[in-house]
Amino acid sequence: VPADTAATPANSGSVAQVQSVIPMQFQGEWNGLGLCDTPSDGRLDIGLDRIQFHESFGNVQEVITQGDARMTVTAEYNSEGEIFTRTDTLELSSDGSTLTHIETDAVRERCPS
Repeated sequence: VPADTAATPANSGSVAQVQSVIPMQFQGEWNGLGLCDTPSDGRLDIGLDRIQFHESFGNVQEVITQGDARMTVTAEYNSEGEIFTRTDTLELSSDGSTLTHIETDAVRERCPS
């Protein structure tokens, strides 16, 4: 699927890419620091076109990436019988080992597959 390109503010230094799938570098299981081997409310599972937090499962509607390390995902979530749309911004560390949820400042580490 070709990505559409949209201009971003001049100070961002990059062009935003709009797409319908999550880039590979964000995909996988993420959990709180030191918690990969432990069940946790902070677990986050990211797939090609879905994102799952502890008690909510979302189908991706739109992904906007800025460079290789930051994406904003809009998804329609189902959580305990409620359906809602939410947008989350996620940023990878420079080495790709941690992921920060910008809205909550939650930092998760990449768990081994």
